Amino acid sequence: MHVAVGSDGTGLALETKATTESTSVLSTFTVASNGIAWLRICRIGDDFQLVYRTDDGPWTHLNTYVRSDLPATLQVGAMAFNFDGLPDLEVFVDGISFRPASAPAACLQ
Repeated sequence: MHVAVGSDGTGLALETKATTESTSVLSTFTVASNGIAWLRICRIGDDFQLVYRTDDGPWTHLNTYVRSDLPATLQVGAMAFNFDGLPDLEVFVDGISFRPASAPAACLQ
């Protein structure tokens, strides 16, 4: 699972992606914001909810992927990338936290 944030030149660009056997399903979204966003992936059983929040907005659902093929333990982390290859990328990660999610509604709180 992958959820990312950046700029598409017209606003805050978000994308979600799931890859199975080298085939990816990518979805993109543009929202009005000052460019700051928080991202969250919640796993409850086989369901992965990908959500975001801007400065003062609510947590908003982007996508849900059902992945019964994945093991109970996964490696996770942050990544940074630049589509056009120009060295003008600056990334800030305030932190990463992990906590149990007991129900789908908990992902939006």
